[in-house]
Amino acid sequence: MTTSNQKHRSLVRWPVIIASILVIVGGRFLIKSPLVGADEPQAPAAQDSTGKALYEEHCAACHGINGDGQGPAGDRFFTKPRDFTRDEYKIKSTEGDEFPSREDLIRVIANGMPGSAMPAWEGVLSKQEMGELADYVQTFGRFFSQEGYGTTIIELPERVELSSESIARGKELYEGSIECVKCHGPAGRGNGPSAFELTDNAGNPIFPADLTQLNTFRGGAAPEQVYLRLRTGLTGSPMPSFADALSEEQTWDLVNYIFSLSAEELPEPAVLLVSKHISGSLPDRLNQPEQNITPANWGVTPAYYPFAGQLMRAPRYYQPAINAVWVSSLYNDEEIAFYVAWNDRTETGAGDAVDALAMQLPVELYEGNERPYFVFGDARRPVYQLYWSADKEMIVERNARGLEAIEEQPEAQQQTRLDARYIEGQWQVSFRRPLQSEDGGDLTFIRDLHIPISFIVWDGSAGETEGRLALTTWSTVYLESPAPSLQMQTPNFILPAIPLNYFWIPVVVVIVIILELLLVGLVRYVNR
Repeated sequence: MTTSNQKHRSLVRWPVIIASILVIVGGRFLIKSPLVGADEPQAPAAQDSTGKALYEEHCAACHGINGDGQGPAGDRFFTKPRDFTRDEYKIKSTEGDEFPSREDLIRVIANGMPGSAMPAWEGVLSKQEMGELADYVQTFGRFFSQEGYGTTIIELPERVELSSESIARGKELYEGSIECVKCHGPAGRGNGPSAFELTDNAGNPIFPADLTQLNTFRGGAAPEQVYLRLRTGLTGSPMPSFADALSEEQTWDLVNYIFSLSAEELPEPAVLLVSKHISGSLPDRLNQPEQNITPANWGVTPAYYPFAGQLMRAPRYYQPAINAVWVSSLYNDEEIAFYVAWNDRTETGAGDAVDALAMQLPVELYEGNERPYFVFGDARRPVYQLYWSADKEMIVERNARGLEAIEEQPEAQQQTRLDARYIEGQWQVSFRRPLQSEDGGDLTFIRDLHIPISFIVWDGSAGETEGRLALTTWSTVYLESPAPSLQMQTPNFILPAIPLNYFWIPVVVVIVIILELLLVGLVRYVNR
């Protein structure tokens, strides 16, 4: 019986094995056959390679192991990681609906995506490694295998000369027929009436670019790159191509206008904030163009401080909504003022989360320039904060020994004055308080010392509260010594003031010249 059963199982086994082989071979033949899916190009098989290893090490945490943007860290960012399986690439230099070139992909890997969590890999990866990574990324899509993809590179025409006439023409396009103002706003800060209704093709919320901050431009801040963005659009986003709507000259006019909205050069992060001494009272607001009061009138250049998310303590925050602050400072013999400005698309002054700002200093200056922990201090070294929120018309002075240990000072000890206003997508907030501390919880400002200072911002519209915030590390503020001058310092002077402490230099030069002339004359007289 046993022998009979074994023979029976053997007879059954071989047909099953043969049938399985035929199914596998036939399936492979059908997959490769032009009769099946002929209208959908197949992606190259993802095989083990250097590119795959690099991708899994550096990219998969955000973009996902399968390139679908579903990496374990992807949900921590407002700007979602690119889903490579959708075949939608924002940055390219190719015509029409063509895919980006291989060089376009390498360029994005090298430079990152400013204004998002995508970092620049140039300097971390070699050029060869970035090329291998670009090749591997292509395997996630369906159409990169097509012959001749991304080959029609746009030829850049000569730029229209940057002039007031070109800028004026660009402004007409921006506000008129092209209607850029609807998304990017009147001042270009990304706060137009349509800005808060936009989503990408995957349904994720998306904000238009802040055109006043060159360093956040997707694809780069060079004029040629902005020209390409207008020509190609940003695939997968609401930003369209204007190739059919604008001539080459008009496109350059619009580029010139966009660059007139921002500083001429990319800002350098500040390491020192110089507080300038002036005579007379301090202005409530430093930026009042209608009264010809600007930082430049006072000889002040605002310091630029980029923000990072709060990553050190839970709840960690990876991509804050606010990019940076600009800070200026003036002081006189009694008071010091700080003028802080930052771009914010929405004015949020009510609800559980509101727009807010904190300027942070140590309670006292420690020996050896020791500093408190920059995230709200610690138990051994507390910090002193000047805190403002959009739902209150006052400054709150408070002390902190960590995120969970913040204590407001009694009302009787509050000594700081405030001026705050929201104008066309920008908050402008100023603090004014006495130089001398009136209680043990404040810092006394002393001239000619480097005093630690940092800044914290919350964007209410992004739901930022408590530990979900944007912050800077410690910088320093330096109160420069007043220079006595021959005339009073005013914001709108005609002749430059001559500091008396340098006045001796030209006097000494004149005396030396006179003595030399007398000596030469004496020598000639003796030799006669």
